[in-house]
Amino acid sequence: MTGNQNQEVVHLRFDGEQYDVGGLDDRAMRVIIEFQKVLKELAKYLYKSKNYDGQYDESNLDVRTRLVLKTIGIGSTKITLEIADNPTDPTLKTANPSELVEAVNLVYESYIAAHSGSSLPSELPTEFIPKIASINKPLAPSARLSFAPRSRDFIVIDGRSCRTLMKWVQGKYADSVSVTGVVIQANVRTRSCRLFDPFDKRSVNLYYKEEDEKKVTRALHDHGTARLIVEGEGEFNERGRLLKFTSYKGMRMLKNDTGSYASGASIEEKIERIISKTPKRAFDELPSDMAETHDQID
Repeated sequence: MTGNQNQEVVHLRFDGEQYDVGGLDDRAMRVIIEFQKVLKELAKYLYKSKNYDGQYDESNLDVRTRLVLKTIGIGSTKITLEIADNPTDPTLKTANPSELVEAVNLVYESYIAAHSGSSLPSELPTEFIPKIASINKPLAPSARLSFAPRSRDFIVIDGRSCRTLMKWVQGKYADSVSVTGVVIQANVRTRSCRLFDPFDKRSVNLYYKEEDEKKVTRALHDHGTARLIVEGEGEFNERGRLLKFTSYKGMRMLKNDTGSYASGASIEEKIERIISKTPKRAFDELPSDMAETHDQID
């Protein structure tokens, strides 16, 4: 069975004794379903991050990010997931939703990083790391899963690479943190919100205090011109990536009545973001005499 090559986003390949004779068993089918689910959730996240003004139809977004199995290769051990046709949006028949392609590439680059020991893509939300690291979990120990975006080489999802991914969220430490961003989601019932920095392409969840509810809801309503600056304590992984706020001591709102903040950043804002991403312990390691001895050689 063949599909439209222009709609192809990812190829999956199953190897192992149970697949040598061809055919996909129930374990492989569960992997395919899990892969589809992760890609769909990640694509939705990427779309919402780019369209943080909230001007989108959630039901249409669900259809927009739907993947289907249309192509099965020789032996039924190599399959292709494609973007589904969307009858309500004819433009998608000729132009692939970029967020699905980006989601596949993010997962692919994450496993490249796991195999090589390099840094994870900065665009990958931390909460997706455990999901990505457990895609092959339903498979038998003797089986192996490989995948590749269209026109790229296959990469293996094995136990070592999965463990490496999980280490990036398990080796946690606490440190002070300052985050500046727009409020893209808020839940007044749980008093939680998600801050997104459109410049650094990072987001973080925050449980806010009752007295700050008006600031959060106003920042959500005025997301085009308002940002929140939140300072407090955060939990980082061993690579220095902020996972979440554990507490915060201050929240203030910046308002730009002349236009959107997305157009650019001042030098002060750039310095502030660099400092906010640098763990406090890094500053503690600087020489106490500042630059007095920087030219001395041991």
